[in-house]
Amino acid sequence: MARQIVFRYNGNTNTEEVEQDLDDSILLPARDSVYRRKGKSWRVAALQTTGSLDSRGPIPIVTIFLTDK
Repeated sequence: MARQIVFRYNGNTNTEEVEQDLDDSILLPARDSVYRRKGKSWRVAALQTTGSLDSRGPIPIVTIFLTDK
């Protein structure tokens, strides 16, 4: 099932990056794990799953909250 992955950096909504994961190939990290993105290491502060609807039905949206603090 297709899903959207949203990466949010340091809680700032202006830094969000959205990726379409059409074949579930993006592995979701565990909370408090280290995740490499944008050339640096980030700690996964939290994950949140919500949903959205489009013409094909529901689409899961997974927001990954990353912090470098």
